Amino acid sequence: ASGDAEGSVVALSRRAMLAVLRGRFDTAAALAEEFTARARRIGLPDAERLTAALHGGMLTERGSEPAWEAGLEQVYLVASRFPGHFYEATAARILAALGRHAEAAAELDRLLPPVLAASGPRWLGAVTDLSAVAAEVSDGAAAAQLYEALRPYAGRLVVWGGANFVNGPASYFLGLLATELGKADLAVSHFGDA
Repeated sequence: ASGDAEGSVVALSRRAMLAVLRGRFDTAAALAEEFTARARRIGLPDAERLTAALHGGMLTERGSEPAWEAGLEQVYLVASRFPGHFYEATAARILAALGRHAEAAAELDRLLPPVLAASGPRWLGAVTDLSAVAAEVSDGAAAAQLYEALRPYAGRLVVWGGANFVNGPASYFLGLLATELGKADLAVSHFGDA
């Protein structure tokens, strides 16, 4: 309404993400399509990544193997175009969800040191993606390190970058890690918080 084309388009992407979180996938898909067209029309620099995040959010929430396989290819493509942004952590999480544990564990081993030493707008999302992987592949050593990194964020919502994707409550991932570490009471408390 104020004539801020970029602000209007970014707000549209946030509305699409909220629709994903509410399970309104048809609405989210329509908003994502409108966002993509308008973002390209105004030359929004992050149009490609925001579009990928919206589609990734829908794929994640719908959770089918063919969709995850397609999403995995997209994530690796984006990772190759934007090194250092930890997109591979999301790829590792998809691999774990697909039951490809050896590949997910290899990504976890490779990514854990640089992620723990990093910061930035994608850091917390990468930590939670790796937390899901550590729990899925039963890596207790990684779970302990990730638990300590994630602990200060208990009770908060994990939002990627500029709020274009939401991973969920940090407490959920702390619960996964506490479970892996054999701390049942702590896990129950974290899951209750989530």
